[in-house]
Amino acid sequence: MPFGTSNKANFVWQRTIADGNPVVDDNNEPVAPDATITSDAVITVSFTDSEDGTYVATVTGLCEGADCDPVQESLGANANPCESEISGDFEME
Repeated sequence: MPFGTSNKANFVWQRTIADGNPVVDDNNEPVAPDATITSDAVITVSFTDSEDGTYVATVTGLCEGADCDPVQESLGANANPCESEISGDFEME
């Protein structure tokens, strides 16, 4: 029986981008990047019996702001929006 769920994840953004340099303002002072990343996840779990199952999680991210290119590069994303999928098996204890 598949079901879906959603949750919010919080993370701290280190103000350093992929080349090791911080995002700076006109005075060369480090600033928070102008980038907002919104992500959505769809997680489907299917039970194969009373204790075993499989899962597939699809995460889609969208970046908005002037600093999206370096921020996405530092996260390993090469498209905007981007999508990743994770899947596997589990056993309930």
